[in-house]
Amino acid sequence: MKMKTKKMPKILGILVLSMVLGGFLFAGCRDNCRFNHDPEVVALRVEKGLDRALSKLKADEAQQEEIHGIAQLLLEDALTVKQRAKNSRSAMVETLLAEEIDREALHQQLDEQIRLMTEFAHRTADKLADMSAVLTVEQRDALLEHIKAKQEECF
Repeated sequence: MKMKTKKMPKILGILVLSMVLGGFLFAGCRDNCRFNHDPEVVALRVEKGLDRALSKLKADEAQQEEIHGIAQLLLEDALTVKQRAKNSRSAMVETLLAEEIDREALHQQLDEQIRLMTEFAHRTADKLADMSAVLTVEQRDALLEHIKAKQEECF
């Protein structure tokens, strides 16, 4: 069955619009479907990963304690940002699906989300630098070699 070419752009436009709106509407599914985002489970995963890494680096007790403390602060910050992002997504969906779409409000919501994520990225970089400062030069060199090997393996 052959379609008329005049209808094709309209059909493609509807298809693209459906995909975009569907992505926004079902974005929340990520929080429940693929990964367990229970804060306690995430904290346990982070702790176990840190323990493995610090063991390989032969970090002493004081280093382990300090790095775990920094990681805890970082995790708490990440969970707060995650909740704010979820609230922001909900507000954006409501704005997009309102009877009258307020583009200015939509752009303000997006700008606010970008600002929050930029601030979080800077705080994260600072915490990672704090963790790095706890390690000795030899430990940082060993970590760098490990990361380089993983990057070559993955990318």
